[in-house]
Amino acid sequence: MNGEILTPALWQKFAGPHPEFILVHELRLHAYAAQTDDDIFASTFFAQKGLWRPVGNTATVNISTWMSTDRTCTPGKPGTTCQPNAATW
Repeated sequence: MNGEILTPALWQKFAGPHPEFILVHELRLHAYAAQTDDDIFASTFFAQKGLWRPVGNTATVNISTWMSTDRTCTPGKPGTTCQPNAATW
């Protein structure tokens, strides 16, 4: 995370609805597992669990929205009908 957790930019991410999924993304995958977003998107394990990133896209929001489906699919992926913020944890 390169110290991102201490910057104002990180806390701005939590201004929208359902910040819990962003928090889990940042803490679990970056702070705890020491993985970058690119590492996560390159993982075949996560891809098999429904994580998807559009070709040429560098946005990381898909990780948080994927987590918000209880890690079953990525909202917006062609051919899927899953809705974000459906996880009950």
